[in-house]
Amino acid sequence: MVDIEGTDPNGTRDFPLTNFASEISQLSKTIGAWHMNKIKMTSMQAILIAFSALLAFSSALGQISIVQVSNLTSSSATITWTTADSTDGCVNYGLSTALGDTICDTKPNDDVHYVEITGLSVDTAYYFEVVSGGTTDNNGGAYYTFRTAKVGSGIPYVIFGHVRLLDGISPAVGAIVAVRVKSGGQSSWRLSDQADLDGAWSLNLGNLKNPANGTVFSYNTGDSVFIDKQGAADGRDLDTVLVSGASPQYCGIEPIAVRLGEPGESAPLRYHLAANYPNPFNPVTTIRFDLPTRSKVVLRVFDVTGRIVSTLVNRPLDAGQHTAIWNGNDEADGDVSSGVYFYRLEAGDFVATRRMLLLR
Repeated sequence: MVDIEGTDPNGTRDFPLTNFASEISQLSKTIGAWHMNKIKMTSMQAILIAFSALLAFSSALGQISIVQVSNLTSSSATITWTTADSTDGCVNYGLSTALGDTICDTKPNDDVHYVEITGLSVDTAYYFEVVSGGTTDNNGGAYYTFRTAKVGSGIPYVIFGHVRLLDGISPAVGAIVAVRVKSGGQSSWRLSDQADLDGAWSLNLGNLKNPANGTVFSYNTGDSVFIDKQGAADGRDLDTVLVSGASPQYCGIEPIAVRLGEPGESAPLRYHLAANYPNPFNPVTTIRFDLPTRSKVVLRVFDVTGRIVSTLVNRPLDAGQHTAIWNGNDEADGDVSSGVYFYRLEAGDFVATRRMLLLR
């Protein structure tokens, strides 16, 4: 599979030609294998098969999961979801299933999506669907729904913390932190925030709402706060803290330690090439990637013409999370100029490319 990065001003997808050539080459090899097995097909059949494979590839990019509503106020709501790979993300919403309005993620081409809808009416029901990578999730045709709150905020009470990647050091930039409080057997609507460049997040429990009637949610010291962390590395971890009664309340530094799958599973479930950090950068950036099994790994940096600028990794690596550092130099150890560069991971049958920006 291939991760494709980028959008142009018209909203269409762009990607390195090497990716497209690789994908077409793979399709050609597949068609050739079928021919060798004496499966007769016309040219039109071959074209249809190739087209279907490309559609399947596009659909895989947009696999949608964990759609959640949070931060409900009397005039706004936040929609969050994750996708199998980095892609665009938009929400279509409206007062009926006809929808009619659209708002898109402010940070396109990510696998964690965070969209805030504003300008809504008080105590009003809305319907919505999410769209990523050409895939639409409308809750099986039933559409997702939420109702805005009747009132504003309660007494301010801030909780905050940090999230890290599995190495316990790197900030989980862009991770979604969703919080709900349980009091007297009742749970509040979720609040959510997106971790900043330091992996920091903060939320005001005064914004909690009662899902039954949209009023301010009441809670007490000692009540449980459930913190659901969803990271760009497909990590998801649930922690519980108690309301201490002392605001602001620090909830600690937590790694996203359990992946989607069996609890306690340490190896990644799939190949993944993460966004480099920082980005833009000058002159050093870190590239992280996941291997579900021991694989021969080639990680290279290319310029916009497709020329190899630097080879960062070219050897077998064990399963797990790995990082590589690019210092902005070429193969001859000379400084490269500012501009857009692509980094490409090849591991087994997996190929992924992402984009980064060097600013000197």
